[in-house]
Amino acid sequence: MADDGSDAIALTQAPGSHTLPKWSPDGSRIVFTSSRNGQTEIYTMKVDGTNPTRLTDDPRSDTMPAWSPDGERIVWAAERAGGGTPNFEIFTMKVDGTDIQQLTTNDALDFSADRSPGGGSIVFSSDRDGAQEMTIYKMRADGSRKQLLADRPGVGITGDDTAG
Repeated sequence: MADDGSDAIALTQAPGSHTLPKWSPDGSRIVFTSSRNGQTEIYTMKVDGTNPTRLTDDPRSDTMPAWSPDGERIVWAAERAGGGTPNFEIFTMKVDGTDIQQLTTNDALDFSADRSPGGGSIVFSSDRDGAQEMTIYKMRADGSRKQLLADRPGVGITGDDTAG
């Protein structure tokens, strides 16, 4: 066996940046962010780099994708207008790019979302509390029951954990 990167193979060949890759739960696909068409969008591809498929198409940034545990949906952060000022909100969609749902809507920066192992909850970072630092929130996978989990290093805030 070759040395943990000596046999590295580039999976993306298109111009632009290709970042934030995540394996699908079944290991058959990779979701990633790419600027290959001049705007930052969410794509999937087979693990050998073939069949790149664009899932989002918006002139503003779509980034930080993550899979649901069952591989049926993708959650991501998208730059959208909030209170007249562009900011990032949390969205989810089916893996074919359909059934897009916006889960957060506010003037704050919401980003870096991920699904819980059971799939019932999403955690994300936000500056929605007005502080100069990011905080961690949890919500149900449908965007309901948002709750603050931690608001500064070393201090945790507990709450109802029934969303899974």
